[in-house]
Amino acid sequence: MKILWLADYFPSTQSGDITGGVEARGFYVSKYLKKRHILKIIADSPERWSFSTWRSMPRRILMTWQKIIEGLCSDFDLIEGENFSNHIIATVLGAIKRKPVVCWYPDVFIGSWLKLAGTVGVLGEIAERVLLCWPGINFIAISQTTKKKLVNFGVPKRKVTVIYCGTELIDLKQVKKYDICVVSRLLPYKKIDDLIVATRDLHAVIVGQGPEEKKLKELANKNVVFLGYLPKHRDVLKVMAQSKIFCHPSEIEGFGIVIVEAMALGIPVVASNIPAISEITKGGKGALLFVPGDREDLAKKIRILLKNRKVYQQKVKEAKILARNYSWVEIAKQTEKYYENLLYH
Repeated sequence: MKILWLADYFPSTQSGDITGGVEARGFYVSKYLKKRHILKIIADSPERWSFSTWRSMPRRILMTWQKIIEGLCSDFDLIEGENFSNHIIATVLGAIKRKPVVCWYPDVFIGSWLKLAGTVGVLGEIAERVLLCWPGINFIAISQTTKKKLVNFGVPKRKVTVIYCGTELIDLKQVKKYDICVVSRLLPYKKIDDLIVATRDLHAVIVGQGPEEKKLKELANKNVVFLGYLPKHRDVLKVMAQSKIFCHPSEIEGFGIVIVEAMALGIPVVASNIPAISEITKGGKGALLFVPGDREDLAKKIRILLKNRKVYQQKVKEAKILARNYSWVEIAKQTEKYYENLLYH
């Protein structure tokens, strides 16, 4: 197969500069596909996107046209856009070249764009509604939860296949320095403020950057350490391994790859009980799930793990077992098979 991938930011040939689920999936799945097929990746400059603002629009528009021009000059059997900004470009190129289009879909944001991106979110809201009504697009959803959302907004079931994200099983022996660890973009819907308020007497470490950073630092006390953006993925994993608990209080999530990474390290998780997280943890294996937005329940679940050694060890055991279900090699094979079915069946 000749495959064309469109990406915002794509990791180098080393896994060190992976900082999120989109990048991890791109790195590991492409690594497998390159051995067996011709894979061309069109990505932006080495700098990651700035957050969605009106100020970022000129650069986004410029990069969009550059990708369209390069895509038109490329020879491919199938095209994939790995996140929303590239779904539309892939759809345009696929229509012009009459080739199958795949949109890899982490989550559906219809109804949430204004909350997530402010007034610029109007563009996202309109674009996503149009995209999901466009005929001829095939979707890889990263969870059954995301698939359900896609179908609810008009995508035919037969056009959506679920392929989960994965992780590498890494054994990192680290001294526990922190009670709680968070790895996240610092955005309002990630609800890091709930964690800070609910656990003021505990030592927490927060890895990530975003528009909420200043507000969160003003809210936090001296027990909270902000490490900001860590460019090497292994350094992020080391911080996670130095923590007793991994916390993920987000109210919106399509999968939550950091949860699986924490479990692969044998770290129990406290996370919001939203559909996607309940799905990937199989109802709370390796985790204690709390009512989204309920700070008291969040604090309660964290203290159960810190104070009850029997529960803690049980969740450690469950976490390690569950993480084995999410292998990047298996996920790459599933992706390859899906591509082949689109082209040859």
